Amino acid sequence: MAVASSRVRTRPRAGERGQVLVEFALAATLVLTLIFGVIEFGRALFAYDLVAQAARVGTRYAVVNAAACKTSKTNCEAAIKAYILARVTGIDPTQLVPAPAIAWQQVNGLDCYDPGCYVNVQLAYNFSFVALPLPAQTLKSTSQMVISQ
Repeated sequence: MAVASSRVRTRPRAGERGQVLVEFALAATLVLTLIFGVIEFGRALFAYDLVAQAARVGTRYAVVNAAACKTSKTNCEAAIKAYILARVTGIDPTQLVPAPAIAWQQVNGLDCYDPGCYVNVQLAYNFSFVALPLPAQTLKSTSQMVISQ
């Protein structure tokens, strides 16, 4: 009975000495870039969702409290902005540029706070990528609702 012998190469051939290292470096670069790309775009999607939700919540707050804005527009809009900033958790609220913009429907050149008029809240957020060398992006969201009561 003959035993098949397997020949094991113990020394790399000339010219193959750095091949494994180069292959690992190329593969690791691609895999790590992909992983960090998924993480960064997940962060961007999370930030955009928070900005959109904050715009919706701020618009809802403005619609519910529209009657109070007839007497003091400045105090009312300051309260709406404070309400929005209190709801933006998970991102840096100082990166909202500019501060939340609140626009009321114009009727005959005056702001309208009555039922049937609409409120528009616009938010923009400067998002910076941390792990990838990509330029900062501005994430924008607008929400509009009709005052019903």
